[in-house]
Amino acid sequence: MNESAEWKGHFELFNTFSSKLANESHQLKLQLEKEKKVLRRLSGVVSEQNTAHENLKSRLNETERAHETAVAELEKVSIIQQEIEMQRDAMLHEISSILPATSDVLSSVCGHCVP
Repeated sequence: MNESAEWKGHFELFNTFSSKLANESHQLKLQLEKEKKVLRRLSGVVSEQNTAHENLKSRLNETERAHETAVAELEKVSIIQQEIEMQRDAMLHEISSILPATSDVLSSVCGHCVP
């Protein structure tokens, strides 16, 4: 009977150990499922952030191109403005050089017209 009691003790010890392992296995499976859910959620967040990042990069590139275009147009406008100023100055100079001669002609013509 001693041997039977010994086997019975070993069986109970093995049964207890087996129960603990089954419980630990169950807990690890639950934890693994939780971590899988978190991983899926975080993967979704990362994917959304990557998409948002790409959208922002695209918008930044568009904005930079628009800025470069605007700067180029402003340079053109500045050059045109300078050309117009030079033309205006040239016209004013030409008019001022013509006006004294014109006023002499008018005064001589008008002087004969006045009684």
